[in-house]
Amino acid sequence: SYFMSLLGNLNLRDQAALFYPLFYQIHTMSNHPRHGLINQESGIVQFPGLLRLSRTSLEPTGIYLMDCLQRLYLWIGSQADSNIIQQIVPPELVSPDKNTLFVLPRIETDLSSRIFNLLESPKMRRCLSPEIYLIRQDSPLEYRLLKYMIEDGQSGALGARDVKDMNYIDFLCHIHRKISAA
Repeated sequence: SYFMSLLGNLNLRDQAALFYPLFYQIHTMSNHPRHGLINQESGIVQFPGLLRLSRTSLEPTGIYLMDCLQRLYLWIGSQADSNIIQQIVPPELVSPDKNTLFVLPRIETDLSSRIFNLLESPKMRRCLSPEIYLIRQDSPLEYRLLKYMIEDGQSGALGARDVKDMNYIDFLCHIHRKISAA
């Protein structure tokens, strides 16, 4: 009922983002001087190119933003440049054990202001107020982002195989690994 009501009240652009989230590379924005800047003539923000929704798009050195309509995910790779991270997220929110929901604060850096230009642009402004989840690579919350990697087919967040394709012993081992990682 909720989902049907939601679909009926969304415009086509938002429906598309609900079924196929928008996925951007954030860590390369400083190499592209126009990404995240507002064009003075048109007033339109230049977005980085969209990435495919596949685990192969995620690099350990990268930082990515995924817009799933109801939520935003900021994924930080295990080898991401700490200087870039500090330009986006305050140090108290980036501790390795912190994977949580937060409101991204505006920091007085060029990269932060460019990211806020993206977030405040009409392209990402939604009728729903999205929450931002900070997700570190290999963290217990990483499945929240990986479940949207629909181009991986049935492997999804589990890697090479889906739960329905596992035998009982493999399934128990998979559950044990997930619990041990938490």
